[in-house]
Amino acid sequence: MPPPPLPRTARNATRRIRTRIEGRDPVAARKALNTALWSPGFEAAFERGDVRGWPVGVLPDLPVRALAGIHEGIPGVLSTPRIITDRMRRGKLRVRHPEVGIEQYRMLQTALDRGELLLHSPQRGRKLTSLIVHAPRVEGGWWRYAIKIDARGGRLWLSTIHATSDRKRADRVAAGADRVVRAWATERWSGG
Repeated sequence: MPPPPLPRTARNATRRIRTRIEGRDPVAARKALNTALWSPGFEAAFERGDVRGWPVGVLPDLPVRALAGIHEGIPGVLSTPRIITDRMRRGKLRVRHPEVGIEQYRMLQTALDRGELLLHSPQRGRKLTSLIVHAPRVEGGWWRYAIKIDARGGRLWLSTIHATSDRKRADRVAAGADRVVRAWATERWSGG
């Protein structure tokens, strides 16, 4: 059987992933996501500095269970296909976080599956809870992904990716700004 054709648009990629999630096949959903992130369409969108609407992750079961326990169900999140889409404004990463490359988008699913997961409650006029995901940087420190949880609309949006230091990461957890859903474990990250 020939491999599926590469998705050309964000909508096409999202539809393929949603079909696999709804068919209760998480392995196929992740393969479809991987295909989308390595497609010429995604690469062209990244080069333009605008990947809004592209699927960039599939929420694993652990954060879904944690959200259900903490927020008594958040029906919008739990009933959606749990696809995380990019919602950063055009050019944001080039201007504010030029250290972020296409590799960080491709690493998000591994970070969701094996990295550190935190819940960040809304503060200072912000209305949405965020799922914070940390993954180690080769250069030292961490990649920090912020995923907004729109329970009313049932959507999950990647709102930023940036590098952060060991100290900033530890300070935020110690201050209670971020609630630990899954703590960092080197052996889980390395597959051991």
